[in-house]
Amino acid sequence: MFRCKIYFIFWLCMLLSCTNKSRLTSPYEMKEYFFKIQYFDTDHSQKDIFFTEPLVYDGDDKEFNNGWTLDPNQKNGMKIDYMSFSFSEGKINGDQIPYEISYYSNEKKILFALTGLVQNGQLVFLHPPRSKIFSKLEFSPFPQVRFPLEKNKVWKDTLTIGDHWANDSLKWSGNLEIEFEYKIVGKEKGMYIIEAKSNNEKIKTSAIFYYGNQGFSKLIFNNYDKSRIILELVNKK
Repeated sequence: MFRCKIYFIFWLCMLLSCTNKSRLTSPYEMKEYFFKIQYFDTDHSQKDIFFTEPLVYDGDDKEFNNGWTLDPNQKNGMKIDYMSFSFSEGKINGDQIPYEISYYSNEKKILFALTGLVQNGQLVFLHPPRSKIFSKLEFSPFPQVRFPLEKNKVWKDTLTIGDHWANDSLKWSGNLEIEFEYKIVGKEKGMYIIEAKSNNEKIKTSAIFYYGNQGFSKLIFNNYDKSRIILELVNKK
């Protein structure tokens, strides 16, 4: 009887270990994950993000870009309260899982963009939000982890950026390549902490990601223009 109890406890521990590993390697369910947004401007002051008219894209990129502002006094401004990542069945960008990044104001979805997730036994990789004012995140380390997760583990990744992402601050022709270096620096409250930085002389960016069974629970982006964007998971349904 005693031996049976030992075997039962052993197999229960093995089952829990496998379940936990499965959650780490494939944490995202076909649900909607809601994130609180904190935006710190280039002078380090915290500001709200507002969306203004036009509310419907009519083919004029320049006009549509002007629909985003940090000015709380802007006419018809709607404060962006939070964003969400909503994962769904199917494939996008080859073999990636599609998900919609949505922006909400007063419980109303006012804008969304579609992109892809990779999650398998080797890595979990997310495209960050890059619509309008968030386009600067194209130059920051993208959220990713590589398995197995171990303290002091280091890896590198290279991102190729087309010149359609160029702006008044960053100009180039053709493709721009930025190498990013990632390191697992520790674990806190069940979350692995990953620090990442760009290895580029001209474009200095960095990020801190908190990762666990719910996926990325907190994403901190330090951008090339000295602004900072923090996304923190608050709910999923």
